[in-house]
Amino acid sequence: MSGTPLVLGGPLSPLAWGAGFVEASLDDAVEALEAWWRSIRRRYRLEPTSGLLLAQLRRLDPLEAPYTCHLLVGTRSSWTACFDNSIGGGDQASWCALLSRELGTRCVLAEHVPPEHYPYPSTQLELLGPEGEPPLLYIRTLSAGVYDDERWEWYAAGPPQSWEDVTRYTVPRIRDRLDRDLLVHYLACLGITVDEPEFYGDGVLVRKRSPMLVRLRGRRETIASLQREYGIAA
Repeated sequence: MSGTPLVLGGPLSPLAWGAGFVEASLDDAVEALEAWWRSIRRRYRLEPTSGLLLAQLRRLDPLEAPYTCHLLVGTRSSWTACFDNSIGGGDQASWCALLSRELGTRCVLAEHVPPEHYPYPSTQLELLGPEGEPPLLYIRTLSAGVYDDERWEWYAAGPPQSWEDVTRYTVPRIRDRLDRDLLVHYLACLGITVDEPEFYGDGVLVRKRSPMLVRLRGRRETIASLQREYGIAA
């Protein structure tokens, strides 16, 4: 069993329902993200962050659609943790995959939306890397969740990895094939101990410099208001 969740269904849900991890130093990840934003002529500013992870994550409040902030947090391993202020709980797939391609390194995308948090729960793990299938470089994808058909569905693609318990994928109840405990275990096998506060170090908030223009055409909600809307216990 995993410990008290920090992310992937943690106390700031829906923030950090999803999280990305890029196998690179914080400095290299930030530099690659800056290069991307400069290439699309996006104005931004960098704000150093420090302290416990939850305090750093609170810097992403309020949540927005489309999102306006990235948070990259160094760790005591070879990975940099990646979050954003997407109102949907995290939208790291596109920009973490981009960092992975630019840096020539692996990327992990993890998601856990608890059934008690949202009508469409899901647990997902995606592994990307240079040896993955072009163009997105996916190596392995696992997913158990309630999606458009409003019933539990199971999806697996790519070769099983050495750290997987493939016997779980044949149990009758789909939600038991990949739950949060197994997701956290898989991440730990990769050197990512998501529920340990000491795992995370200082970070960098990358914020768009013209957020007002985005807010005029999107949605903006505080974590507290979304928790009330979804019935999530604070």
